[in-house]
Amino acid sequence: MTFNEPWALSGFAYDDGVFAPGRCSSWVNRQCRAGNSATEPYIVAHHLLLSHAAAVQVYREKYQTTQDGMIGITLFTFWWMDPLTYAYGQYPRRVKDLVGDRLPKLTDEETHCLENRMIFLDYNTILRIMQNQMLHLIQIMLDTRLIAALLKLAYSPWFYIFPKGIRHLLNYTKDTYDNPVIFITENGVDRYNNESLTPEQVMKDKFRIDYYREHMWHALVGFDGEYNVNLKGYFAWSYLDNFEWNIGYTSRFGLYYVDYNDDLKRSPKNSALWFTDFLKPLVPNKITKTTSKGSRRVGKYYIM
Repeated sequence: MTFNEPWALSGFAYDDGVFAPGRCSSWVNRQCRAGNSATEPYIVAHHLLLSHAAAVQVYREKYQTTQDGMIGITLFTFWWMDPLTYAYGQYPRRVKDLVGDRLPKLTDEETHCLENRMIFLDYNTILRIMQNQMLHLIQIMLDTRLIAALLKLAYSPWFYIFPKGIRHLLNYTKDTYDNPVIFITENGVDRYNNESLTPEQVMKDKFRIDYYREHMWHALVGFDGEYNVNLKGYFAWSYLDNFEWNIGYTSRFGLYYVDYNDDLKRSPKNSALWFTDFLKPLVPNKITKTTSKGSRRVGKYYIM
């Protein structure tokens, strides 16, 4: 994986100025002392894509044959993908129309360098993608209160829960980008770290079990159904409760509870126990092989 969520660097660091190096226009964030939110995010994104392409080329030439491996990028929105595919090789027309001259131009050499540089594609937290692309349309017709009534909301304010969206997204990606290899590298749900609750109460996280069950079901329908999406792996976010960027320890994503008041003691939540049972092969004769990397193949599904 060359980059994990490059949009976060270009957007949060050079548009909003909330991540290092904290550059943005003062009309976006008064705390910024330097930067240009109208141009710098696109310049950064442009060069992140070019550096990804360069890394892929080096890997192909020097390491792929001997390692028999893959290299990919974790993306969040579709406009990053178009330049990396033979079918497009350029930024989407909508991006060009909206950004205009502020969008760096791809030279013929850069286009050639970028084409077919998406050996495999990673998706992080599918709900965010669906929120960005679906909720904008909903907001044209509905106010925020009605959206919250229609879709379940996690703790993070950007996080609406829409399990069916993961299947639609996988199907769309197959149809639009020539069925690339896909790994879902982050998918999970958070809750507010309510310190008035006991650890035992927090670990009864049925909402998280429901979340994973519903999302994996829709992912497997896209993978094993009529669409036959080229989905190769699924990673839960997250194994442990963690420091969640700018909301810190107020959010809990983990399958395992971390007690911040007891030397970071870790205990499995009910969702971790559910996952353990889920990963146990229910039909032993479906286990066909164990790979050198430790993943198991159960039927046609890789469990990592």
